[in-house]
Amino acid sequence: MSALSLRYVALGDSSGVGVGGRPGGYVEYLFQRLRKAREGVGLLNLAVSGATSGTVLSGQLSKAQRTSPHVVTLGVGINDLWRGVTPE
Repeated sequence: MSALSLRYVALGDSSGVGVGGRPGGYVEYLFQRLRKAREGVGLLNLAVSGATSGTVLSGQLSKAQRTSPHVVTLGVGINDLWRGVTPE
């Protein structure tokens, strides 16, 4: 990804995949907007349906950090609430 002028990484749950909303979710929408405004934009979408804050911390975060992203979005929390995950 070193040839890219902008690296965009998305972390989170189904909201980043597009479940229950626009196809591709907000991640795809933002990515397409970035591509129109700038050449050489890359996307790594690590969002997965059912992800919790723990999923992001245990699996997605380290992968994201390895790419040295310029832009990061995070959409997570509803699954934590649904499953009764405590703040600790």
